[in-house]
Amino acid sequence: QTGCTLAGLQQQVNAAELWLPIGTPGHDDQTIASIVSRDLSLGWLSHRYATAKDWITAISAIDDQGQLVKSGAAVVKNVAGYQLAPLYQGSLDLLGPLLELSFRLLPLPAPITAIDAHWESPDPMLELWDSIMGDHFDWLALRMDCLGHTIQMIGMRHGSNDAISKQLTGATIDRLDKPAYPLPEPALPFTPQWQIQVMPSEMRRLVHWLAGQDLLFTAYPLSGIITGGSKGRTHDTELLAKLKPMIGIFGHILDLTSTQNRVVLRGTELELF
Repeated sequence: QTGCTLAGLQQQVNAAELWLPIGTPGHDDQTIASIVSRDLSLGWLSHRYATAKDWITAISAIDDQGQLVKSGAAVVKNVAGYQLAPLYQGSLDLLGPLLELSFRLLPLPAPITAIDAHWESPDPMLELWDSIMGDHFDWLALRMDCLGHTIQMIGMRHGSNDAISKQLTGATIDRLDKPAYPLPEPALPFTPQWQIQVMPSEMRRLVHWLAGQDLLFTAYPLSGIITGGSKGRTHDTELLAKLKPMIGIFGHILDLTSTQNRVVLRGTELELF
């Protein structure tokens, strides 16, 4: 039932030693329908587990004629017609409200370590960038928040506490323990205003440049995604103009405050972001 929250669903499947590997920054209290229709599942798990549409096996919805629409089946492999789930992710219910969803689940991962560490300046962290990224197969989740001159790294990974502590040289470690279940992703520490998507190999250069600006931003190094905003400013066209040539032809930048990111349905203006 799509009216249940992601946190409630995870609690139920965790009891059976299973989990649904989608991350929603600070939105675990949202309903499953809201997470899918508003496309809120891009987060610190996406580099490994993609987004919600990749885990949906079947949907049930109501179309604009009031008819019941079904697609897929409650099994991993099926030939039950067209896969409509990708159309409903980010649709804002324009295709109709979702009633039921079936998801693939995974066994709970092997014991993981929850990490929360910070550096008082970005330079020591950037010196360790290659070491941290070199173990990308061990990272279950990874996120970096730039809060002024402080860089905070949060995530979950496999490995012993001692090995992880040695890797985080120069950092103040606020948390290093092994939770019973994968943790939900915390909310972003700001209101998003822009988003960049680039090749992961370009992330270090962009993080270095952005850290030197008067900005707040969150980077997902293994996904190649940076979301951020300017301090005390609601919009900064000059910043976006500087970023466009830096991300190259294979990158993408989205202005989340632009009035162009809207759709009109029967005279009603709906914000996409």
